[in-house]
Amino acid sequence: MQKYVFFILSFFVIFTACGKPQEGVVKDLSQETASKYVGTFSGILPCADCEGIDMELSINPDKTFSLIELYLTKESDLFLTEGSWKLSDKADYIILTPSGSDADREDVFYTLKGVDLVKLDIYARPIADSQLNYTLRRK
Repeated sequence: MQKYVFFILSFFVIFTACGKPQEGVVKDLSQETASKYVGTFSGILPCADCEGIDMELSINPDKTFSLIELYLTKESDLFLTEGSWKLSDKADYIILTPSGSDADREDVFYTLKGVDLVKLDIYARPIADSQLNYTLRRK
């Protein structure tokens, strides 16, 4: 009888000891990765019908963002987009989701390249067929 009790207790201790650290490690790595995206980034991104879009993107620790855009034309207004952001399932890019009056806009994807952000296409893939610069530099 003591063999069975010892076996059951040993199994329980091993099972619970092995499961918990892995969950904690995954959570810590995701939080660490997410924190690398926090900051303010700026740059001029390509525009189909103007000379470029002067952008400033602030990614906040509370999982919100604000994006200020100025289209480089003779007559242009500033555009402000706000919303929330989250880390992708594989933690390899972030997803910006506009809210409020901009909620009908598509999600936008960025990945880190060093300390800077690079815009991804609408499928969260690198924009490969272009020689244009899609990088926002960390301030």
